[in-house]
Amino acid sequence: MMERGLTPESGKHSYPYPYKIISRYRSWHGATTAAASVSGDPRRWFQEPFVMPGVVFGPDSYCYRCALGLDREDCGIACANYIDQMIEFEGGSDKVAAVIVEPIVGSNGIIPPPAEYLPLLREICDKWEILLIADETMTGFGRTGEMFAINHYGIIPDIIVVGKALGSYCPLTAAIFSEKVARIFDKNLFGHGQSYSGHALACATALRTIEVLEEESLIQHSQELGGYLGQQLTEIAKRHKSVGNVRGLGLFWTVELVKNRQTKEPFRRFTEKYKETVVTKIAQYLLEERSIYIPNDKFGIWIVPPLVVTKGEIDFLLEAIDDALIIADRESTES
Repeated sequence: MMERGLTPESGKHSYPYPYKIISRYRSWHGATTAAASVSGDPRRWFQEPFVMPGVVFGPDSYCYRCALGLDREDCGIACANYIDQMIEFEGGSDKVAAVIVEPIVGSNGIIPPPAEYLPLLREICDKWEILLIADETMTGFGRTGEMFAINHYGIIPDIIVVGKALGSYCPLTAAIFSEKVARIFDKNLFGHGQSYSGHALACATALRTIEVLEEESLIQHSQELGGYLGQQLTEIAKRHKSVGNVRGLGLFWTVELVKNRQTKEPFRRFTEKYKETVVTKIAQYLLEERSIYIPNDKFGIWIVPPLVVTKGEIDFLLEAIDDALIIADRESTES
């Protein structure tokens, strides 16, 4: 019988072509079929079993709750090395096309990885000759104190996905290819097109958005006020036994809430994303009593103000959060 394709030993991919995508459990990449398929977020469950095949989920670089049970000093390296093994076990570059990550996890916890994690992941992808995709939809355009969150880690991905802030919420997204990826389409058709692709209004808005970011120094503003915000949240956490972890970068922060700091027992488990918990109560209090909106389906308190926020407005938020945490303290099991 004729072979269906060339073997890996011949230097070419065997049939079928590489189709697998490695993602992580704490991730959200979008609501369309393929984007939801590569998302570990519980929202994926609502589309199953009608999801894209070939997606494999790996451990998160989440040192506060290390999936591998390691201390922080080893966590980031171990999580990346685990993905290295996954690539091999899933067929190497003959079957795996890419690894997709949010440089800083967004919807599932606002989790900045340790400094060594993304550089090591870049090395692993280079070793296997597979693509590294950075989803900057939530973190791009100054949110973390850099134009892109990936800049904090000194690496260049093969593809960057952007949206949301790109057009100041005038609907626009983009996939930015490295030269290596772009060259492929010199001789191969990029079969893609949408009704509103390259929409003039959205593109004009995006260009002006980038100009405003630069003219008003909003990225630097995010960095400076973000440092202040993080310091103040850390101080507030010391006064509340329900706070397990404070983390973030720029104007992208979260306060993770726990029933007990010693055991790290959460107020809301991954399978309880849509159940009413103390997070729901805090969100309701902040909205009804302080006119502050935070999502009520997260695992703690989100603090993600607009880049034009003032120090006075940050102080207003901090005072309200300080008061709201009393609600969680009452339900803490810590003595």
